This record gives sequence, structure tokens and C-alpha cells, in this order.
Amino acid sequence: MNEVYFDQITKVVPKVLALCDNDSFSKTYGIGDRFRWGWKLIDFGNGTFQGLAHGLSVLANLKSVPLKLSTEKLLSRIDSIFLGTKNLMRKNGSFEEAFPYESSYCVSALVAFDLLSALENLNHRLSKKKQDDYLAIIEPTIDFLYKSKEAHAFISNHLATAAAAHIKWGHLTDDQMKGFEKGNEVLSSILKNQSTEGWYLEYEGADPGYQSLCTYYLADIVRMTNYDTLLKSLKNSLKFLWYFAHPDGSFGGVYGSRNTRFYYPGGIDFLSQYSEEAGALSAFMQKSIKEHRVVTLDTMDASNLIPMFNSYCYAMQHSTHIKRKAVVPAQETSSVTKYFEEAGLFIDKGINHYSIIATKKGGVTYHFTEGSKLKVDCSALIEAKNSKYSAQIFNSASSV
Repeated sequence: MNEVYFDQITKVVPKVLALCDNDSFSKTYGIGDRFRWGWKLIDFGNGTFQGLAHGLSVLANLKSVPLKLSTEKLLSRIDSIFLGTKNLMRKNGSFEEAFPYESSYCVSALVAFDLLSALENLNHRLSKKKQDDYLAIIEPTIDFLYKSKEAHAFISNHLATAAAAHIKWGHLTDDQMKGFEKGNEVLSSILKNQSTEGWYLEYEGADPGYQSLCTYYLADIVRMTNYDTLLKSLKNSLKFLWYFAHPDGSFGGVYGSRNTRFYYPGGIDFLSQYSEEAGALSAFMQKSIKEHRVVTLDTMDASNLIPMFNSYCYAMQHSTHIKRKAVVPAQETSSVTKYFEEAGLFIDKGINHYSIIATKKGGVTYHFTEGSKLKVDCSALIEAKNSKYSAQIFNSASSV
């Protein structure tokens, strides 16, 4: 068992268990959004919290469960979450995230993926009837995803969640149409829009933080299917991603298309068995997590807590102990210069510095000196009359 992930998971288990209404007499029994059932500040529930069943299913299979929780209690909690999910679901099979009746493609995909993952992990512990009951709860969401698509932007991590959900549905039910065919269709769109530089499209460009999340879902497809084309795509992705592990242990930043600084370890740990870059990045970031030099699970905000909890559980479930010779570029003893022209990201490493410049975001710069001293320049801010303007907005037409 990987102690780095286990320690983080143990710290947040009380918090994630407290998210769910555990009163079996309540109409909101098994619903995980405390703003809905506890505080009653909103009249709808964010479906993201229902994904907790996935992480708990991993814990239920451990020999040493955090805080000495019994397997029976964990299975009971998971069962309540499935029931809560059924009651939270809209008639069309969808779920909300931010406002009522939004039919969020992303969150619906997340709920389907996580509940199917829980079922996959626990199928040896569940009766045939219980498995069928759980599949019946999930099926309307698979139907919704089959009929829908996310049209407001191209967001690879959302699509990867849906692709993994469909393929996992096919894996557990042998449903060719709504499972494998639809999953491969969504997956093909992700790979078609992947840059030759390795990164997966997040809105208008590359974002290392969300790419680590996208990698988690895509890696699970590899685990289920052994798709060689997808594995090749992920290996190329990792040759991009490992540049954004910083000398001080942090990861990502405002130079990305979505400005994220978090790191999801699940897919990268799984891919360590296939990729030198994944192995080096995993080893570096495990040390960073242990030393709290990156945004960790125990510091994650509520809206992202459950996906990260599940990713940590997945990383612990699939962690490898392969010794690697490679190190992330930030640890190289020699100079490194790399320009990802399409992403607009220039990396330069010298003896005493590591610099990242976002050429398509007005020159946003991360400049590390003496190992960990960081200077951040978020580009020009211009004040004119009563307005303020920033050069930080991504501009694909920028020339350097």
C-alpha cells in the first residue's frame, strides 16, 4: 500500500463521510451535497458528491481500512449513495452542478463513471440482484449521455469522463451501442483534437492541472481495453505534462488555459508501468504531496474534493514500485530548453533557474531561482479611463 496516498486519504475520510445524509428516515438519505440536505441553502443537489461511492469501494477492498472502518459499514454507505443518486437524478437521467435543471453533461458523466467504478470494484462482494439494481440506477444516466453532447466548449477532461463511463458500461453489461461504440466515438474526438505536442485541449489551449485529471480517466480506459492507440497518445501527453512539475514541488499555474495548480495522481501512477515520464513525474509528485508542496487532497475545496479523493484512491489501488532512471526536467542537472509553440509555452532551465513563459497569454511568466524561490509575472494590466485591461487572455494569434 502506498503510504503517501493512504495518509492523505485517512485525513479526509471523516470529511467525505460527513458530506452524505446518513439518516435513513430522511428524504435526502444518501445525497452528498450538504448545501442541499444539511444547510438547505439550495433547492437542488450537486451530483458530483455522489461519486464518493467510487473511492469508498476502493477502501472496502483494503486489508487495512482507514480509521478502522468496517467493510460492512462502507458497503452500507455505498448502498445509501446509490439510493441517494436515484432520488437526486432528474427524469432525463441527468444531474446538476451549478444551477437547477442544467442537465450537466460533465457531472452526469462523472456520476456514471464513479458509480460504475464502485460496482466494478465490488462485484465480487455483491449479489447478482444487487448488481442489477445498481446498473438499473445508472442506466438512465448512460441513456442521457448517449443522447447528449457538450457543445459550449471543447473540454477534454469532461469528454474523457464520458468516454470512460460509456466504455465501463459496455465492459460491465456487454452493451455495444451505448457502451463501446459511443465511448469510442467520444474518445476519437479527444484524440482528434489532441495537439501533436501531446496536450489535450481544455477550452482554447493546454492546462497541465486538468490534463492530469483527463489522464486519470483515459488511463482507466487503457486499463479496461489495452487500446494501443490511446496508450501511445498518453505517452505523448506525458512527455508534455512532466515539464510543469516545478522545482519547488508545485504543479501547473496561471500559464495554463484554466490557471489550475492541482495535480490528480491516479492515471499517472497507473501509467508508470508504461512510461518513463509517468514514473518520474509520479515519484517527484509523491514527494511533493508528502511535503505539502502542491495542492493536496486534504486542502482541496469542496467542489473538487470527491474527484480528487477518488483519484488518490485509484492511485493507491494501482500504484507501482518500478525504479526509474528518468527525472522530471526541473531536476535535470544539465540545461533544458523546450518550446511548445502550439501551446505557447516556453520552458528554459539553467544551472540556477527554471522558467516557464506563456507566449500566448501575454507573457505570463513563472521564474524559479535557487531551486524554489518563485517570481510570478501575470502579464500587463492596463488602466484606461474607468476600465482595466489584462494581456493575460489566451490569444492563439500572438506572435513571438
